[in-house]
Amino acid sequence: MDLDQFKVVNDTCGHVAGDELLRQLARVMRKHFRGSDVLARIGGDEFSSILIDCPLPRAIERIDSLREEVQEHHFNWESHSFRVSLSIGVVPINQYSENIVQLMSTADAACYSAKDSGRNRITVYERDSATTKHRLGEMQWVSRINSALEENRFVLYALPIVDLHAEGSVIVGVEILVRMTAPDGELIPPGAFLPAAERYDLIERIDYWVIERVMQLLAECDSDYPDCFINISGATLSRNHIAPYLKKIV
Repeated sequence: MDLDQFKVVNDTCGHVAGDELLRQLARVMRKHFRGSDVLARIGGDEFSSILIDCPLPRAIERIDSLREEVQEHHFNWESHSFRVSLSIGVVPINQYSENIVQLMSTADAACYSAKDSGRNRITVYERDSATTKHRLGEMQWVSRINSALEENRFVLYALPIVDLHAEGSVIVGVEILVRMTAPDGELIPPGAFLPAAERYDLIERIDYWVIERVMQLLAECDSDYPDCFINISGATLSRNHIAPYLKKIV
């Protein structure tokens, strides 16, 4: 269970307000779970629960009742008023369940599908769902991207920018592109890993790696090099510290 728009509360009113909202919602949630169930906060705005001996239709009914009460909950802080909602992923524990890690991954994938479908809804994991398989595939990229960053397995390419009106196709600049290499040396195109990097907040680390590597290469060159154009994620550009970081590294 992920709280939708929780970051807005933190950014607008601070973490003290965010903590109070979490306490209020935890009290709301407890009313919808039995003593035999498990309810836990597992991340900043993430909760997880295990419903013991509860058939799926009954579980959906109870969870939807919780979702509706959270949606109706008004949170007031000083002069601000907020309403939040829940995106929920549900996975049955049955003969197909392999282990705890797999259960958590599939519940996560279902939750992300709920977010992608518009938030404030419940998505039940289906083994053969193309959407859920896609989400699981993206999640598996997280460890691969982290390993590639730690092992320096990214490589840069320079795509020439050519003045078509000049004689002899003069190169007026280069666009810097990034590729990832697998442990066996295979080149992995950006379309395979960048969507997962964006979704799971790894894109900033990749952007910084590219910027730092380009600056290192330029520092090693003499002054005769073309203008370099670097693609930077909108998520990275929206960070407050991007400007001082760039100024420092330049």
